[in-house]
Parts: sequence; structure tokens; C-alpha cells
Amino acid sequence: MDDRKTARLAVDNRPSFTQGRDKFVYPNLLRLTEGSSPDLKHKSHTITADVVVPDGGADGVLFTQRGEFCGYGFYVKDGKLMYHYNLAGVDRYTVVSDEKIPTGKVQLKMQYVTDADKPFAGANVTLYANDQVVGKGRVEKSIPNRVTPDETTDIGFDTGTPINDTYNVPFKFGGRLKAVTIELQ
Repeated sequence: MDDRKTARLAVDNRPSFTQGRDKFVYPNLLRLTEGSSPDLKHKSHTITADVVVPDGGADGVLFTQRGEFCGYGFYVKDGKLMYHYNLAGVDRYTVVSDEKIPTGKVQLKMQYVTDADKPFAGANVTLYANDQVVGKGRVEKSIPNRVTPDETTDIGFDTGTPINDTYNVPFKFGGRLKAVTIELQ
């Protein structure tokens, strides 16, 4: 019997699709396992979504990894850009734009700048719409290890449990999501 539960669940002890890469571009409506996704835990990164927002506005998920029990999500709710970080349901941090996002062709971006590349490190989060800062906030503690053994990284919708109770799954983005780009710094 192999009783190394933590070691056996570790993503980094398997061959990696993402190793050595620092930029990832994903199409709309995509699901990826954690092992096939870039490792964002306590690492500085940006998530950029190129969207078209109709005149009436558009809500929905741009990017999420995991859900109700741990993870993070980048989405639009009630016309505002949001980033929610769920540290195993113990601590939760939400950054919300000061105003509603513009309509038309829009680039929405979330920048996560970690205090240190180590478990539990905090980070500053900045939200942008068309390169203009629209919100700032802080994540005081980050996820120390594997984010999810059973949910996925989702682009354009949320296929598992919601990251928080402000929306119901699948919360598909209501505008046109051209692509989501993740860049590691």
C-alpha cells in the first residue's frame, strides 16, 4: 500500500504540458485539468480576456480554476469586472472594478503580483479595462498546494461549483469572448 497521499496527488510529479512556458492562449468554452493548466499558485501573472460587450452589457466567467472549496475566478457580474480568490473557504478576497466595463471591443485584464513565490504569500491585484486601471485590491494569503483534484480550469463558463455564491453555474459569458491569455511573470 502506498500511503503517500500528498505526494501522489502532487501535479508536479507528472509530465507537464506547461513546463518551460510562460504564455498560454485559450479559446472560449474550454476546460482543462489542473495538470494541463499553468501553475498560478503564488506566482505573479496576468489574465487577459479579449471580448466584445454588447450595448446592454454582458456578465459571466472569463476564467476560473476550481470553485466553492478553493480556487480563483475572473469574471463580470452586474457589469463590473471582478476577481475572487477563495482560500479553501477559510479566507476569501474579492476585487471589484469601480465602474461598469465599457461596451464594444474591450480588453479586460487582471494582474496578480505576488509578495513572494512561496506558499501562503500575499499579492496585490489590479483590474484593467482597455489598459485603464478600474480596480485594485489585495489577496492576503495564497493557496499553498494543489488547487483541485476534481474540478477544472474553465474559460468562458464555470462547469463545476461556483467560486462564490454571487452567481450560478455555468455563468457563461454573455458577450463574445475571443480568447483568454495567461502570462507568467
